[in-house]
Amino acid sequence: MKFLKSSIVLMAVSVVGTSLIGVAANAATVPNEEKDSNTEVSFTDSTDPDAVLKLIHVPDVYKFETKLDASGTYSITGGIVENDRNITVFNDKSTQEWSVKASIVNDQLLGNSKAATVTAFQIDGVDLMGASATGIVHRSNVAPDVINNTGQISKPVSDAGLQIEFNNANMDLKAGDVLTGTVHYQLFNTPDAQ
Repeated sequence: MKFLKSSIVLMAVSVVGTSLIGVAANAATVPNEEKDSNTEVSFTDSTDPDAVLKLIHVPDVYKFETKLDASGTYSITGGIVENDRNITVFNDKSTQEWSVKASIVNDQLLGNSKAATVTAFQIDGVDLMGASATGIVHRSNVAPDVINNTGQISKPVSDAGLQIEFNNANMDLKAGDVLTGTVHYQLFNTPDAQ
């Protein structure tokens, strides 16, 4: 009797399982019975008293080329901005002013135990060194609004706008030498980097 009950239960499960599988296999869409919902996301100007400011990107490399000079003093106008040439800032608040200031780290170019002292550097006409230098290479618009001062705001650096001056006091440079230095960028939450 126990065996008979078990067989009946197994048969019932088997029949139900087969029926369910059969229903799933026969499911089909109903022609011309479909609809869509539009989805909309609106982005608002931040009302937070603290704006979110981020320095997103600066150019990877500024490259210059020159021949050796008997005086050891070099002035090169025009260079090459490698890869993405943009200085890019993110801002979520239209009324938040900002600026990006650039400087030359240690005023030095170094390589293969050789050194040169950088005496001038310009990015698109902006002096990074000297008494009157502001170093401000990108800043918020003078009349900021949601169009020109929110999201990612980029300013490209031109090849022609690059200029470097330096001297090699030891006069030890040879053709084929490569000296490297670093341009450092700092984002400020004021338009004048102060």
